[in-house]
Amino acid sequence: MKRKTLIVISTILIICLSIVSSTALAQDEKDSRKKVDIEKFPELTCNKYGVIEADNLLDPNSPNYDPSLRYGLEGTRFGPPGKQNLDFYRKLGIDVDQYNYLEKDRKKSDPLPGDISWGTVIDDDNSVEAVQAYQKIHTSLTLNGNSWKYLYAPTLMAPDYCRLEIVVRYKHHNGVTERHLAVFTHGTAGGGSFTNIYSLDQGAFQYRYVNGADEVITRIEKTGSDNNPTWKACLYDLVDHEWDEIASVTGKSILNKGWDAWEEIQLGNPPGWPTLPEITSRYLIVEVNGTPYFVTSTYGDEYLDGTFPDEEYEREMIEDYYEWSVSS
Repeated sequence: MKRKTLIVISTILIICLSIVSSTALAQDEKDSRKKVDIEKFPELTCNKYGVIEADNLLDPNSPNYDPSLRYGLEGTRFGPPGKQNLDFYRKLGIDVDQYNYLEKDRKKSDPLPGDISWGTVIDDDNSVEAVQAYQKIHTSLTLNGNSWKYLYAPTLMAPDYCRLEIVVRYKHHNGVTERHLAVFTHGTAGGGSFTNIYSLDQGAFQYRYVNGADEVITRIEKTGSDNNPTWKACLYDLVDHEWDEIASVTGKSILNKGWDAWEEIQLGNPPGWPTLPEITSRYLIVEVNGTPYFVTSTYGDEYLDGTFPDEEYEREMIEDYYEWSVSS
């Protein structure tokens, strides 16, 4: 009788310990998410939307319209991608065999493959409704030499087959550096093109969208159905305290992950790597079921490939994984 009683008591204790352990594990998992204090980020409670008033260089009605920006080399940023691009897609779990034709196309056009060198990759999670970040811009950043050079940093992309990417873009050729904020629209079967381009030093842009730390607050939202979502790229208007939409598109790309990252293309071409000011991205946030969280290990991870020039630039993941910096 005593033995049976001991067995029963032991069984009860094991069950209780299992329940306590499961509860603690669930609590630890819940606590690994870092909720954002919305009182410190008023834009997170902003439900007011407008239209960007900055000068779009792709708008034929703009006095600064530049038709050359619509075509040519910029359109090859993500398509046709080269080997590094396909390797990056593989790391993200994408079956790239069906996109081998992109490699063939690459050989017929200027080889400007675009892929992430370093930064934060945001996990594929269809419960993510929006991503946003504070991204540093520089109106005097200058790349060197006469050859083509590109620096895309920072860039912001939402997960779950997003079609819009916000890019702080520095482009250099023939001794001239152009500085833009641009939206890249990803195609539904790869490729894509820049669809909206704004000058970083344009007066109205600076007045409305650049804060005291020389940052723009960028945001990409997802609405609609999972099968045919609508994506909106927005900038926070510091004057009217609203989100200004700068691009919108429906459908899905081939990219299941998102990112907040650094990317350079041909940056080390002669006469060598340029000296750069500090480039940062801060407060990378995802919104899940209406609640904002910083991108910690619950929602993302650090990504690094073999192309980042560690001997030339210092990179630091300041907060895992929602704040980073790169500098000479």
